[in-house]
Amino acid sequence: MRTIKFFIIFLSLALAVSLSSQVRYGVEAGYIFNGLDATNVEYKSKPSFRIGGIVRYDADIESGIYFSRRGMSLTDFAPKYADKIEKIDLYGNYIELVPFSISLPGKKIGDKFTINIDVGLYASYCLGAKGSAVIDGQTVELKNIYRNTALTVNGDNYDFKAFRPFDCGLNAGFKFVLCDKIFLRVYGSNSFINLTKYDKRISYVALGLSAGYML
Repeated sequence: MRTIKFFIIFLSLALAVSLSSQVRYGVEAGYIFNGLDATNVEYKSKPSFRIGGIVRYDADIESGIYFSRRGMSLTDFAPKYADKIEKIDLYGNYIELVPFSISLPGKKIGDKFTINIDVGLYASYCLGAKGSAVIDGQTVELKNIYRNTALTVNGDNYDFKAFRPFDCGLNAGFKFVLCDKIFLRVYGSNSFINLTKYDKRISYVALGLSAGYML
């Protein structure tokens, strides 16, 4: 319900701004290299994708909505099972909302090329996720990583605390614009939220590379 309210507020603000601004629309797609900001949690990123649409209200303000996939392999994730769990593979499909992104004054090179610094907020929600774990040499499926999961493998019991499906944080990076239409974006993301219900803080970080076109 909170997520639905957030989307309604965003759409209302976007409509209000669009009525008083010169609006342009665009598309954007690219790769994401996922990671975690955590202590004593080793991971291996699985490159994934991000694709979506952009609304630019003027030269300095943008909004966007994206579909993205996040994936990674974790080791040493549940310390009390460290001698039994070899790795955990996770994949999730997300809808990501960027309510606003501001382009700070950039550097113009010639008549057609501009470099800007972009800073904005994002909120994302997982539409579905799956995973697998190699436990004591046996691969088992994690059907719903957003609920506490209890497994029995070779007579031993394993309890995994749930991930949180909602995430929000900060995007920041550089945007290279050609002829005010074609652009290349290099950005980083850092979550404000602890993604799991474990005591240790585990937050999402990412490095993205994307290209887009404004109509």
